[in-house]
Amino acid sequence: PEEKRKKPSETDLAYLAGLFDGEGHVGIRKTKRKTSSNKRTYQCWDIRAEISMTHQETIKSVKDILGFGSFNHRLPIKSWIGKQEQWRMRFANHDTWLLATWLYPFAKTKKLEWEKVLNHYA
Repeated sequence: PEEKRKKPSETDLAYLAGLFDGEGHVGIRKTKRKTSSNKRTYQCWDIRAEISMTHQETIKSVKDILGFGSFNHRLPIKSWIGKQEQWRMRFANHDTWLLATWLYPFAKTKKLEWEKVLNHYA
């Protein structure tokens, strides 16, 4: 059974919406996948939200405020000349929809992206 997600305060939601507006990505796309059993191809939706930056404490605060999502660390690769390690929070499908319901009222530059997520689940 899915655990109940606790809605953060309006101040925290406004803070998170600002972080996503500046540093985040919200995406929805149709993709093809293969089943593991019979290798048949089927279409599905990939609905994601992600925020990444080099400041670990900021990303950790996102995890602490929300209490869900995937928190990970990404080391630089050779093609990132002069780049630093990144910290990342990722959300998929239903978690992205929940974020959209919470952050849409506060969003500025990502408002259209959050709206697409909400419309997909409507």
